Order: sequence, then C-alpha cells, then structure tokens
Amino acid sequence: MKKIKNAFTLAEALIAIVIIGIVSAMTLPTLVTNINNVVSKNQKKIIEKKFLSGINLYNNLENGLSGVQYSNTEEFLIGLSKHYKIAKICSENNIKDCFPYKSLYDGDISVTLENITSNNDMGLNKEVYYDMSAFVSLDGIPFIIALRKDCSVDPDTTVKKFQDLNCFAIMYDYNSNKKPNRVGKDIVTIGNIYPKGYYKKIGELKITEPIFMAPSISKAECDEEISKNYGINGCSYNTDYWAGAMKYCHQNGSHMVKHDELFSIQDELKSMSKDEITELGLELTHGKGMQGLFWISDKTRGDKAAENCRYVVGKGIYDCNLGSNDHRVDTLRQGMCVKNNN
Repeated sequence: MKKIKNAFTLAEALIAIVIIGIVSAMTLPTLVTNINNVVSKNQKKIIEKKFLSGINLYNNLENGLSGVQYSNTEEFLIGLSKHYKIAKICSENNIKDCFPYKSLYDGDISVTLENITSNNDMGLNKEVYYDMSAFVSLDGIPFIIALRKDCSVDPDTTVKKFQDLNCFAIMYDYNSNKKPNRVGKDIVTIGNIYPKGYYKKIGELKITEPIFMAPSISKAECDEEISKNYGINGCSYNTDYWAGAMKYCHQNGSHMVKHDELFSIQDELKSMSKDEITELGLELTHGKGMQGLFWISDKTRGDKAAENCRYVVGKGIYDCNLGSNDHRVDTLRQGMCVKNNN
C-alpha cells in the first residue's frame, strides 16, 4: 500500500512564509497606527478627566468659576492648585519655563516658546481672556491656559467635558518631553488658542484661527473699519459681533471665512469623525438635537443681517442664508479666520 505524505515541501513552506511576510508588511503599519491612536486617545482622556475633576471641585467647593474676579489666569491656577496637583506655575512672560523643549512644530513651521509672552502670541483676545499662564501637572504634562473673563458656571453643576465648558482656551502636550511636539499630534488644543504663524489645512483652506467667539465692537468702531476695505460696508448696531469677527481676522492678517470657502471644504468635513473635527480646533456645539459647527461668514445684507451657516456632523453645510435673524448681534455664532493668498 502506497504511503501518503502529509508534510509540506520546502518550496511550499517558503511560499507560505513569503505570503505571510507580504500580508504582514501590508497590515502591520495600519495596525500599529490604530494601536497608537487608541493609546493617545486614552492618554488625552485621562489627562483631561483629572484636570476637569480638579476644576469641578474648585467650583463646587469654592465657587472658583462662578462670579470670582481674577487679575489673570495665574491667580485662578493658584486657587485651583488646592484641588488639582500642580508641580509648577509659569506667568505669561515665562511660558517657556513650563515646557521641556524650546519650540512647537507644525510641518515646516516652528514657533519658539521664548517668543510666546502674551495673549496675542496665542491668538487670544485680551478683551475676552485674562492674561494666559502655563503650568506643569504633577504627572509632568505642560499646559498653556487662559480663562475667559465672562466665565460663570453654577457651583452645583458638574461639567463632564471641556467642550461643554466655554471657559478656557487650553493647549497641552500629552507626550510631555517626548517628540514630535507638534500641534495636532501630541500637542492638543481646546478652544481658541493657536500660536501665531501656524495654520491648519482643511481642503485647500488654511485656517489661521480655530472657531472663535468674537468680541463685539461699537457702531463708532465699526464705522472706522469701513474705509479699510476688507468687507465691512455698513454699520447699524452698537453691539456688533459680526463686525467684531471681521475686524479680528483682519487684524491677524487673514480674512473671515467666505460663503464659497465654507462649501469648498464640505466634503472634507463630512469625512471627518467628531474627534477629528475637535482635534482640528473646531469646537462642536449643539443645536436642534445635532452636533455641528455654527458660523457667520463674510456675507451680509448691506449693513443689516449677517449670513449664518450651519454644519452638521456627517450631513454637510446647510441653512446657509441671510435669514430673518440678525446674526450681527447674535452672541451664539462663531467666526473662523482663513489665511490670505499672498
């Protein structure tokens, strides 16, 4: 009787090894990337949970965010340190002393920490925010933080996410002294905080500021802007948030996002997850039961109603119109600055 061989030949074994090697080479990078993404996401959750827990305690026990007036953000941090362990606090003109490296990077652009000495260097409006400060947590995480002057939170409230707490502009590096020290990678931004010289790209648009809540300007201030010919053509209100947003972008060497520009990035936005949108510095807000972004663009009806555009996650931009509501005086709308084409 003929004996049946069950073993693989050397050629078959080599072919199998080659196939396994090819499949591994194709899938391993994706697997590693996915693992790294999960690890970094969990790191950020832990860091923010600890910090937010301390803030809630400070507010619950000492009304730290409800009616307390501060001279600057550093004063707030000193009070917070009773409830959240802080290893070191650095004043506005010594931000560099709280970081273990000298520069922040974003692609080919770098910003030297030594040159960050005021709110303006981080795109923070001094009318809206107290002078910023920096600190290092007991875990060695470096933060830059600025407290909004209009922040007021019920001391009986427990806030679960920073995105639900419109009180801070925050930047932190969850990798501490490890590289790459890059905005959008290991450096996380929450709120309107963005080093000058940086921009984030969505499609072909270069976003020079995250979504921001602009301060208002008076009719007299608005009238002064008309002659500068960057889009303000008429003024009717003594509390004009749309004109304030237009001025804010113009002063920073950029322009308020245009109607056509918003629609040009619609496909890119639709393909992003909520986490990816948040990591870009675009703050999600709630409206009509859906998460989205609420914008005012550069368009107005003469000196009256400003255009309002709404983007809903996964659905696209709609309700982009001049409407019956006057968004020039609406405090709930946000602005976005786009880099000028030189």
